[in-house]
Amino acid sequence: MTNGVWIIILVLGVSYESAWSIAVQQKPVKSSDRFSGVGMSSYRISFVDLVFRCQSIAEGRVSEIRRSQQGNEPESFGFAVTRSFRQTLPAHLQVIFPEKENHGVVDIDQSGMYLLFFQAVIGDRATLYGNARLAVWPHLKADWLFSEGHVQPLDVLVQIIEELLKVDSSDSYDDRARMLTDSIFLGNPLGEIAALQYANSQLRWPEERLRGTTDLRTVKRLLAAEILVANRPLDIYASFALADLMRELPLSVAFPKWITGLSDSDVALRDASFAPLKTEAERWTNDDFGYDSRASEQERRQSIARWQRWFEGIKVTLLKEEVADLLRQLESQVVFERESADLALQLISDQNQKFSAEDNKVNRDAAVKRWEEWWKRKQQELKKN
Repeated sequence: MTNGVWIIILVLGVSYESAWSIAVQQKPVKSSDRFSGVGMSSYRISFVDLVFRCQSIAEGRVSEIRRSQQGNEPESFGFAVTRSFRQTLPAHLQVIFPEKENHGVVDIDQSGMYLLFFQAVIGDRATLYGNARLAVWPHLKADWLFSEGHVQPLDVLVQIIEELLKVDSSDSYDDRARMLTDSIFLGNPLGEIAALQYANSQLRWPEERLRGTTDLRTVKRLLAAEILVANRPLDIYASFALADLMRELPLSVAFPKWITGLSDSDVALRDASFAPLKTEAERWTNDDFGYDSRASEQERRQSIARWQRWFEGIKVTLLKEEVADLLRQLESQVVFERESADLALQLISDQNQKFSAEDNKVNRDAAVKRWEEWWKRKQQELKKN
């Protein structure tokens, strides 16, 4: 465990496939296998799902380990709680494994701190959520269930969980938008995974409870645009979530990104890119241009070339529709609509006109004028071509 620290999280009864091992040796796994078979459960039960499906989360130290007589595998262990989340827990817990759980070889000791996710806590008895790969953190390395982005020190894990809980406790779309685009999330691989998964989780956005000047679509659009403008390398789980979130962006931005995703080395990310591409393209065509994510590289390359030619054929029409709309949104009364419109224009133009959504109106109007001048020049270029 990183810095000898563990985190355990408790979750309401869900049964998972095997592997309680924390330190068990794993064979290297291709990224293309990461979302296939059992590994898919790590996306369906994502980091955000872990945090919010669990009954409790506890940070603390192992105080004792009870091992089986037949072997040296632990049957249960004592856990001294230093901090708990989602539910106030006793100072000391007896941690047990889920029934019928094949938890395998476990390497835990009494010298470090851990973070645990629990599926149930009754009195001072706590049952781990699923298995150790799901329930015990931090992770030392990527494996078949979790990617490199999930390998974070304990203090980072705790900070991201705390911020997710703050986001979830807010009844304001506006506050949630500000928090999800804060540096605590953006710029850290696990933070980006968490923010994108949270935005994609419909259960976390109850319309009857939330209020504000903006809405979920604008929050999604803003988050996706922020991440794309930053242009940082993304963890595969972040890329997977982003592919779906891009449905809220202008299609002149989303189409080229999805088409690029068709050539990714990971078959699941190719699928995640193709699904929204095919759906959103149905306004113009029902042709899939022969694309098959599991076809040979040469066959995929030919299909991708056909998708690229198709996009070039509708690009000018899209730009005329969408840029005009984005320029109007720069004048919106809603700050996040203005901000997401400016970010979308940056992605379309590869330019920055120094627009600030929260600046005074005089400065905003000056920046809007610069965007309008850019669009006039761009229209002239499009006519020549």
